[in-house]
Amino acid sequence: MRVPPGAGDLEPCPVATIDVTSLAQMGEPGCNLAGSTLRFPTGEEFELGEPGSGGGITSSRSRTHEVRAANWVIPGAGAVDITDGVVTVWGSTQWAVELQLKALALEGIQSRVS
Repeated sequence: MRVPPGAGDLEPCPVATIDVTSLAQMGEPGCNLAGSTLRFPTGEEFELGEPGSGGGITSSRSRTHEVRAANWVIPGAGAVDITDGVVTVWGSTQWAVELQLKALALEGIQSRVS
């Protein structure tokens, strides 16, 4: 997946910890979220990297639980929770959600949007 044009023009956001369940209320950040941390409802935390970077971690409690996140910059951040095959997606904008869904689709993963 590619980061939208203009991402390199944004200043860094103040570093913060953001609950994924409140991403939709955040909206387009207007800055680069690199260095901020996303907190999932299950307690896992994921630090956002540079524009376009993403990744995931498998829970130490269960091999069937994984969280993922990506810094889409202009549209903000996207986050994914995969638990026992149930996929939940959050994003700071609908655009960020759509980018997360496209990234999942490339892996053949279906989801439901929160």
